[in-house]
Amino acid sequence: MDSVPATVALLVMATGCSSAPTAAKGKGSSHPAPPGATQPAANGSGTTPGSGRQAGAIPVGPGPQTKYTVQAQPAPGTCKYRFTAAKEPLPAPVCTRGATNPAVTQATLKTTICMPGYTATIRPPSSITAKEKAASILAYAGVSNKRRIC
Repeated sequence: MDSVPATVALLVMATGCSSAPTAAKGKGSSHPAPPGATQPAANGSGTTPGSGRQAGAIPVGPGPQTKYTVQAQPAPGTCKYRFTAAKEPLPAPVCTRGATNPAVTQATLKTTICMPGYTATIRPPSSITAKEKAASILAYAGVSNKRRIC
């Protein structure tokens, strides 16, 4: 699986290409903004304790960048996987930031996320995502989800 912070945005964007629910393919999305730089969508559901963002809201990210920097990850050992009824691991929502790409709207689906090769045009380089992934694995106490999605 690629950078854990992209999971939420990927799941949201992956559902836009078909009318039926789809499984995430494990490949990129817009890179989340640094902590404190995102703006949560207003949904009136209150804030998630300790996060400073709306509960259930996905922040709006900056979209594709010309230059990326490694984003801070939670401290080692502070994140715990949740599990589905089928024992499938799910990342902790407070440890797995995600963001929507402002360029992706209902009107732009065919020219953005549903266009073959789109991910390669927006994904940060592996020099960034590899460092974030390593820090994210440490945040989950060094326990990596070994299950490959693709």
